[in-house]
Amino acid sequence: MPVSVEIQVPRRGLWPRTTYRRVLPASFNEVEEARRLPLWRALLSGEGEAGRMAALRLLLRLPGSVRRALDADQVAALLAALPWLQAKPRPAPPFDYFDHGGKRYFLPNAYGMNLVALEYPISDEAFTNYIRTGEADHLRLLCGTLCREEEAEPAAITQRGDRRVPLLSRPQAEARAEQLRDLDPRTMNGVLFFFAGVKEYVHNSYGKVLFEEPDTDEHGNPLPNNTKPSLGWWSVYFTVAHDGPFGDVERVYQTSFHDVCLYLVDRIRAQKEEEIRMRLASKGFGENGG
Repeated sequence: MPVSVEIQVPRRGLWPRTTYRRVLPASFNEVEEARRLPLWRALLSGEGEAGRMAALRLLLRLPGSVRRALDADQVAALLAALPWLQAKPRPAPPFDYFDHGGKRYFLPNAYGMNLVALEYPISDEAFTNYIRTGEADHLRLLCGTLCREEEAEPAAITQRGDRRVPLLSRPQAEARAEQLRDLDPRTMNGVLFFFAGVKEYVHNSYGKVLFEEPDTDEHGNPLPNNTKPSLGWWSVYFTVAHDGPFGDVERVYQTSFHDVCLYLVDRIRAQKEEEIRMRLASKGFGENGG
């Protein structure tokens, strides 16, 4: 629900007291699509409250003289009314697209619901490597994997539920990453924060069943929100292809990532139930404390 605020500016000299009323969005999703990226860039334009203030100025659209007349309590109250206005991981993208080099690149849908199996492990590896090293090439690969040009065929968009062109290989993602070499770092950080939110969602949704061993940094410290099976995604995908519910491995790569995860969860649970059933049915079970 939108947030209604009133900003009162005291009387100054001959100028009467003035009240400005604004209806502000309650989340990034409520911000007009064309204004999301500028808002995100403003948010990352300064450290801490400085960035939030820059973003707040964009939302309020107040004359400069009015903004400068706001006291500390008014500013604090406005920021408190917009708790979402901060840079932190969230599973919904802070902006839907960005323009670069004469092309428009679209981000995935919220929670990564239109991710295919192929793009998740490439993105996960790029994300983890960037967190470990801070090297920009890894962040560009993350962007080149997730952020893609618009599909030209409307029927294909409807069929796949994705307006991005398909990702067919890792080299394709690497080539796109090279095209994004001079992309604004604040835009790339928006993709980074989004994928961190998707990882958190994936970990919370499937982690108790799928993910056993935590990722670690170069010092052996666990990294948050591990979302890689102990044998790795590529090995798991070959196992899924062998089972055959989605077809051969190339078709698995183009299957919804979340569909593959749900299949794996059901498969593992069924295996564990069968193991328990066989143990209960085994001769001598329960004898001598067995």
